[in-house]
Amino acid sequence: MSIEGYHREKFGNAVSCLVSSSDIRTRLLNAFIAMITVNSADFTDTELGARYRDVFERATARPETYKGEGTLQATIGKMTDEEAEKIADEILSIHNELLRKA
Repeated sequence: MSIEGYHREKFGNAVSCLVSSSDIRTRLLNAFIAMITVNSADFTDTELGARYRDVFERATARPETYKGEGTLQATIGKMTDEEAEKIADEILSIHNELLRKA
């Protein structure tokens, strides 16, 4: 499988996580878990890689509040619905762009 195919698969899994009936923060956390092995440096499209790096950094900006929590859970757990929705929208946008380039 090509790296582009790998990214399409991982972002497709993430989008599937975003459309469940759970709280937006739970859906977003699950989406990032689905993409945990995606590395922004591996994108052949450097703009998409930069967009993913930005969204990942926004989702991991806070330090963990207790050992083992992790920055992803610490950050997403403190987000407003609006912040979480913006990140979810960007994940969907990157996913759609990956599909267009297929």
